[in-house]
Amino acid sequence: SYPLPYRCLLPKGVENLLVAGRCFSATHSVQNKLREIPACMVMGEAAGAAAALSVESGVPLRELNPKEIKKRREDLRL
Repeated sequence: SYPLPYRCLLPKGVENLLVAGRCFSATHSVQNKLREIPACMVMGEAAGAAAALSVESGVPLRELNPKEIKKRREDLRL
């Protein structure tokens, strides 16, 4: 229902860490709408795809292209 930017999974001041689920960064109103289980599952799937892509490509998490993460998620579903 709401597109989430990849950056909401990247905590400030900490490298090589992704957060997913209810601890993601967003405004209060968005947090209220996206803290349900389906949204948390999608965030976890995106975080896992980003982590795998980062390891495989040798690119730090903050430098990943969100379009590549989306493509990776789609490939994992096949």
